[in-house]
Amino acid sequence: AADLGMLLPAMQDGGLSVVTVHVPEVDIQFLRVRPDQLPRFLDRVISQARAPKPAPDTEGEDEGEEYDYENRRLNLRGAVGNWELDSLHSLTDSVYSGRFVTEQQANRRSVTFIPVEDIKELKEPGVYIAVMSQPNRFRYDYQVSYFYVSDLGLHVRLFDKGADAVVSSLTDGK
Repeated sequence: AADLGMLLPAMQDGGLSVVTVHVPEVDIQFLRVRPDQLPRFLDRVISQARAPKPAPDTEGEDEGEEYDYENRRLNLRGAVGNWELDSLHSLTDSVYSGRFVTEQQANRRSVTFIPVEDIKELKEPGVYIAVMSQPNRFRYDYQVSYFYVSDLGLHVRLFDKGADAVVSSLTDGK
């Protein structure tokens, strides 16, 4: 089994975490959200403003209604089906793929950090999607996570009474 974790702020945690048990290596494909598609990506993946539409009930579906699979809300954390990933084709470009050796401890859960900060193709500011698979395994779903590359840090906190505080700072990326 293998899971892909979330990337913490650049240069502070060692990279993208990959959790494995008895998986000696993983393939990861990195997609970059096209800058002109960023609002659409944010609306589909990050925005909480829209409630997700339920999938159609094939038995009771009206013939005149079509379900908009291309614009439905996506959860890009954890296991994501290949069909859902394919819907990102119009929003992204593939920028890098590689095979990474994972740390191995017999019969134990291992965490390996993939040093994405060191990969030249992932240095351009933007939103990236990491899609992980096990070499020579072809499954219905893939472990997925997304992360940002930016020199702007932003911290948002929501308090119980609904008031929010926003603190931002510039970082030099080092």
